[in-house]
Amino acid sequence: MGVPIVNMNEVAQNFDEKTAIFMSTEKPYPNFQMSINMKIMGGGINIPTLAFSVEEIAAMYDRLTMNNVLRQISEDGLNNFGFNVMRSLLNGMTTVLTKNQTVEYTYFDTRECEKIQFDISDVGIVIQGPLLYDDNYTLVTAQNYRKFYPNAPIVISTWKNEASDEFRSFCKENFIVLLENDQPKEIGRANTNRQLESSFQGIKYIKQHSKVKFVLKSRTDQRFNRPDFLLYFLNMMKVFPPNGDKLKGRIIVIGGNGKIYSPFCISDFLSFGYVSDMMKLYGIKRQKINVKEERFIQNHKKINEKITKILENCKLNAYSPIERDRKLLNFNRMMKHFLGIYGGETYIMSNFYLENIGAIDHDRLLETYHKFLKDYIIVVDDFSILWDWPKYESRRHNIYPGIPYYNNLNHGIWLNLYNS
Repeated sequence: MGVPIVNMNEVAQNFDEKTAIFMSTEKPYPNFQMSINMKIMGGGINIPTLAFSVEEIAAMYDRLTMNNVLRQISEDGLNNFGFNVMRSLLNGMTTVLTKNQTVEYTYFDTRECEKIQFDISDVGIVIQGPLLYDDNYTLVTAQNYRKFYPNAPIVISTWKNEASDEFRSFCKENFIVLLENDQPKEIGRANTNRQLESSFQGIKYIKQHSKVKFVLKSRTDQRFNRPDFLLYFLNMMKVFPPNGDKLKGRIIVIGGNGKIYSPFCISDFLSFGYVSDMMKLYGIKRQKINVKEERFIQNHKKINEKITKILENCKLNAYSPIERDRKLLNFNRMMKHFLGIYGGETYIMSNFYLENIGAIDHDRLLETYHKFLKDYIIVVDDFSILWDWPKYESRRHNIYPGIPYYNNLNHGIWLNLYNS
């Protein structure tokens, strides 16, 4: 793990009140803190101990390595960086990659990004969710977007009592609308209704107070560091018109936690489309359930394990046509039980389909989902827009334990489906 091997006698002689032990566990969570009473040098000492999964320890070590390299880039500038950045970075990496996993890195000089601006006024930006004050994350995100797009309407749609006086002043100075909404009475499964409400109110405000054609919905705890991401989305909309008349255009999403073989599991991290289509997407009926995030995460892991077993046992392409059809029918009938409960993303997209595209035949669930992706969705890769999400360190490189790699939805897989 990159930790040096030392003589324990030397360690014992240097124990003090600042000493702690990091332990690794096989299970990815929960993290927990405890203490160990060690008998050393004729006495005893109580040592604080933090237990992390192997993936988390690797991710922390990798992040420190990256930060050291990127800090030097920030101080010296890319032009003055005197050695191979990628090799220097990877020499310190500890994450073990299998033949089916890759890590994508893109380096950019933030000082140069500050100089880049795009005269785009027909796209609005909605940043929704609770404000993230760590490292002024939400504030810096909105500040970057305002620098990149000085003429684009920007709305931060959050909840009452979230914004500090300093944050309100920042929004006013940078011509950013701050919406402070009332919390929904029913939060839904893992805050699904909160996402729907804050997104809908932000998009509704932009529709009522501007003449933009398109709108981007993002989150307060996520960021796109690629300066021209809106231009990229607009070009995607031109290249890929919809294959039907149910929507004015396609909806752009990122691969994120989307799945190709888990019906309607399309990432809800970001969405981009015509204002009218986005109003439909976040104007769907609300969930009549309240599930706290902690319990949802526990249930989500169990559901994911069940889906993984189904995927591994239903190798649809490994049989004769008759056998394959039977397997596919059984697969659809099993997967229908997870529709709308796998996560907020499945609830949002499946109900968006039901209310705006058509009925869902559960015996043809996977086929219906794939046709939806082919006709009305565009999937872009997260690294193509320099997407950042600091919430889960162990998942920053799209490594999701327990999920088969072939189920991950990305631009390449979507493009194959689009052209099939």
